[in-house]
Amino acid sequence: MHRYLYRFDSWRAPLDRTVYGLALVGILDAAHIAIQKRGGFGQGCTGFSSSALTGSVFDCAAVTGSEAGVFLGVSNAIWGLLFYAAVAALTVATAWNFREKRALYKAARTVLVAGGLAYTAYLVYYQVAVLEQLCILCLVSAGIVVVLAILHGIDVKLSPVSSPEPSSNMIFKPLREIAWMGGLLLLLGTLIAADAVYFSNSEPEFPDVFAAEAEMDAAASSEALPLAPAEEEPLVDVVPDSALAECPYDPEKEPVEDFRRLINLFDPTVGEADAPVTVIEYFDPNCPGCKSFHDVITPVVRSHADRAFFVFKPFVLWSHSIVQSEALYAATREKKFFPMLEAQYEMQNPQTGLSLEQLREIAENIGMNPDVLMQRLESRLYRRTLEQQKNEAIEVGVTHTPTVLINGRFVAFESQTVECLQSMIEEAAAQ
Repeated sequence: MHRYLYRFDSWRAPLDRTVYGLALVGILDAAHIAIQKRGGFGQGCTGFSSSALTGSVFDCAAVTGSEAGVFLGVSNAIWGLLFYAAVAALTVATAWNFREKRALYKAARTVLVAGGLAYTAYLVYYQVAVLEQLCILCLVSAGIVVVLAILHGIDVKLSPVSSPEPSSNMIFKPLREIAWMGGLLLLLGTLIAADAVYFSNSEPEFPDVFAAEAEMDAAASSEALPLAPAEEEPLVDVVPDSALAECPYDPEKEPVEDFRRLINLFDPTVGEADAPVTVIEYFDPNCPGCKSFHDVITPVVRSHADRAFFVFKPFVLWSHSIVQSEALYAATREKKFFPMLEAQYEMQNPQTGLSLEQLREIAENIGMNPDVLMQRLESRLYRRTLEQQKNEAIEVGVTHTPTVLINGRFVAFESQTVECLQSMIEEAAAQ
């Protein structure tokens, strides 16, 4: 054993200090990932929507929300924190002049970094080959691990450094090292605290799948939302007050006070996130009632998208609806949610759902790349999100589809009409 450990029995100040510094940077990066994940990456990967690293290739929400985003039920951000903290702690132990244990500490650190390198390689492969999406913060962490591995490889290859004879002032050297490391650790804690405080005060921006359509003219917009037939009467925005009493909320359901927590980054939305009214619809693509209700909600969205924020959330009722719901999320990324949903409703089969071939056909018809869609479905990128949001919906009282919430209040079944929804939105906006 000792013949293998002797190479680690040296304190190489430049190398070990660099390792410690990189470990602290890794802790900061992992903490930032955890903070941004908690906020749903509403401001992009780095936390700033103006960042140049917020294009379609970089999607930290998709990466961290995928199956590879957790290990043994724990988020990789937490594992990253533990990994870098362990590297830093072993470096501090190495700096202290415990000659009989220094080699053991450094050997343990080398094994830890080697394991981290192997897991990092797997995560990078998964991002590139499976998800075809990258998390810039995860890549930063990967770069840190690679550099750490190189430094440890150099440390192993170099010959052991002969220790000088003990002197009266040698006892102060490790104390200076520990003090220097403690100062950096204090600075790290301050930065993490500032990061958490800053982003806790920032309201996440939820994506609008019709952001591009909003800049187009009426003719282009009609491709996303079907226009009313010419012979129909124009939809009114305000319903007389006398109609409000005929449009009740569900008296058996308690209002959801913190309803905005139900919204996640993948949800297709229409309107502005800071609108005074938020309308959430829970649906299942194989639910006949949802198919009928789609003809109700569509004109309401068309008439009130400037005053309300509409959120559409799949609520899986049957196992054969899972893949179809994942296809809806995949379509949302390409601003094809409504074409995908309407095509699924048109081909709806409540008993068996739609096959992969039918979903592939839909993708071809609405202008999506069917091969990319199949890859996303095979990766189960959105499976965890579907499971999590169904559990959250059940907790707040959702028991069936379609279910509609207006500012957290459950709309009664008899109020699920165009006129009632418009009047209820107007009433909520006036409060």
